[in-house]
Amino acid sequence: MKAQSAYEDVLSSNLARSSIPGSKQVLTAFELPKPSALQEANALPGTTQNLGVAGAPLQSRTVIDFSPGLVRATGNPTDFAIEGDAFFKVRNKDGSMGYTRDGQFRVNTNGVLVTGDGSEVLMDNDVPLNLSKADAGIINIDPQGVVKVGPQGVSRGSLAIVHMDDPRTVLHQGQGGRFQADTDKTDQLQTGLGKSAFVRQGYLEDSNANPVTSMIQLVEVVRAYEANQRAVTMQDSVTGQIIQAASDNANS
Repeated sequence: MKAQSAYEDVLSSNLARSSIPGSKQVLTAFELPKPSALQEANALPGTTQNLGVAGAPLQSRTVIDFSPGLVRATGNPTDFAIEGDAFFKVRNKDGSMGYTRDGQFRVNTNGVLVTGDGSEVLMDNDVPLNLSKADAGIINIDPQGVVKVGPQGVSRGSLAIVHMDDPRTVLHQGQGGRFQADTDKTDQLQTGLGKSAFVRQGYLEDSNANPVTSMIQLVEVVRAYEANQRAVTMQDSVTGQIIQAASDNANS
């Protein structure tokens, strides 16, 4: 039941984030702890080892699935998708750095390119992209992340984009659905796009979590939990009856 409860939490989280562009699902694995000396004792055949009874409850392990989601066209000039290995770099509202595949950006009232919650989208010098009145809100980004603004297509540098050999060992889930780098592993962040990666303007990457599959799995887990709960209740009732019968016999 503890394992099913933990799995339910993960599935619910995946389902809640399935509508966020570029979000990544979390996978869960369960494992039994290492056998105890009692379970491994050759002098005790036919005991807990053969019954498959563990000396401790199941242990759960989670890992973020960084596989790509489906890329779809939106036609919005401030929507961007990365195809390949890379993440957009943004400054969270608390000043920390975040990394995201959610390229659903917008230009705020101050002319700054921001995420949906108002965090600043950064350029390669870690400053936000600010569009002046002369730029007329026009922004174009080529496949390598180079930014050109205004009617004349003036170059402003490149978007801050990073990649790493294995994001599972560097990134963890942070605020606003974005990722943050482990403090002792920031040296593994490499500037720019990964091999064969490129940026597509007017596109968004969907979440790699399938909401239909997650919903089916969630229903299955809830039903399994309820079935185990009924079994535990029945066992408790039977145990109570045995204790009561033993007590009546002792008193008689």
